[in-house]
Amino acid sequence: MKAAGVYLSNHGLAPVTDATTVRVQHGETVATPGPFAETDEHLEGYFQLDCKTLDEAIGWAAKMPYAKGGSVEIRPMITYTQG
Repeated sequence: MKAAGVYLSNHGLAPVTDATTVRVQHGETVATPGPFAETDEHLEGYFQLDCKTLDEAIGWAAKMPYAKGGSVEIRPMITYTQG
Protein backbone atom coordinates (compact mmCIF):
# COMPACT_ATOMS: atom_id res chain seq x y z
CA MET A 1 0.00 0.00 0.00
CA LYS A 2 2.83 2.38 0.82
CA ALA A 3 4.63 1.57 -2.43
CA ALA A 4 1.42 2.19 -4.39
CA GLY A 5 1.02 5.59 -2.70
CA VAL A 6 -2.45 4.91 -1.33
CA TYR A 7 -1.53 4.49 2.34
CA LEU A 8 -2.09 7.61 4.47
CA SER A 9 -2.35 6.37 8.04
CA ASN A 10 -4.13 3.83 10.14
CA HIS A 11 -5.55 4.05 13.61
CA GLY A 12 -7.69 1.67 15.54
CA LEU A 13 -10.41 3.06 17.73
CA ALA A 14 -10.46 2.23 21.40
CA PRO A 15 -13.35 0.01 22.50
CA VAL A 16 -16.76 1.63 22.91
CA THR A 17 -16.34 1.19 26.66
CA ASP A 18 -13.75 4.01 26.46
CA ALA A 19 -16.12 6.31 24.57
CA THR A 20 -17.57 9.61 25.77
CA THR A 21 -20.74 10.90 24.11
CA VAL A 22 -21.33 14.65 23.72
CA ARG A 23 -24.71 16.27 23.12
CA VAL A 24 -25.77 19.90 23.18
CA GLN A 25 -29.21 20.16 24.79
CA HIS A 26 -30.90 23.53 25.30
CA GLY A 27 -27.53 25.24 24.72
CA GLU A 28 -25.78 23.18 27.42
CA THR A 29 -23.00 20.69 26.67
CA VAL A 30 -23.73 17.29 28.20
CA ALA A 31 -20.90 14.71 28.24
CA THR A 32 -21.69 11.15 29.30
CA PRO A 33 -19.34 8.19 29.62
CA GLY A 34 -20.00 5.41 27.16
CA PRO A 35 -21.17 4.98 23.57
CA PHE A 36 -24.07 6.96 22.13
CA ALA A 37 -26.35 3.91 21.94
CA GLU A 38 -26.36 0.16 21.87
CA THR A 39 -27.03 -0.45 18.20
CA ASP A 40 -25.97 -2.37 15.14
CA GLU A 41 -24.88 0.85 13.42
CA HIS A 42 -21.30 1.21 12.29
CA LEU A 43 -18.91 4.11 12.30
CA GLU A 44 -18.80 5.57 8.80
CA GLY A 45 -16.40 8.42 9.31
CA TYR A 46 -14.52 10.36 11.90
CA PHE A 47 -12.77 13.59 12.74
CA GLN A 48 -9.25 13.11 14.02
CA LEU A 49 -8.35 15.87 16.49
CA ASP A 50 -5.19 16.31 18.52
CA CYS A 51 -6.57 17.21 21.96
CA LYS A 52 -4.51 17.15 25.13
CA THR A 53 -7.40 16.30 27.46
CA LEU A 54 -10.87 14.79 27.35
CA ASP A 55 -12.30 18.15 28.40
CA GLU A 56 -10.69 19.80 25.37
CA ALA A 57 -12.14 17.10 23.10
CA ILE A 58 -15.59 17.59 24.64
CA GLY A 59 -15.37 21.31 23.96
CA TRP A 60 -14.59 20.75 20.29
CA ALA A 61 -17.22 18.01 19.94
CA ALA A 62 -19.87 20.36 21.31
CA LYS A 63 -19.12 22.77 18.43
CA MET A 64 -19.83 20.15 15.77
CA PRO A 65 -23.28 20.38 14.15
CA TYR A 66 -23.89 16.69 14.90
CA ALA A 67 -23.98 17.37 18.67
CA LYS A 68 -27.19 19.42 18.30
CA GLY A 69 -30.11 17.08 17.74
CA GLY A 70 -27.79 14.07 17.64
CA SER A 71 -24.55 13.11 19.30
CA VAL A 72 -20.79 12.98 18.83
CA GLU A 73 -18.90 10.02 20.25
CA ILE A 74 -15.33 10.62 21.42
CA ARG A 75 -12.87 7.75 21.48
CA PRO A 76 -9.13 7.73 22.06
CA MET A 77 -6.98 6.52 19.18
CA ILE A 78 -4.86 3.41 19.51
CA THR A 79 -1.37 3.88 18.16
CA TYR A 80 0.62 0.95 16.87
CA THR A 81 4.36 0.55 16.81
CA GLN A 82 6.15 -1.28 14.05
CA GLY A 83 7.81 -4.44 15.23
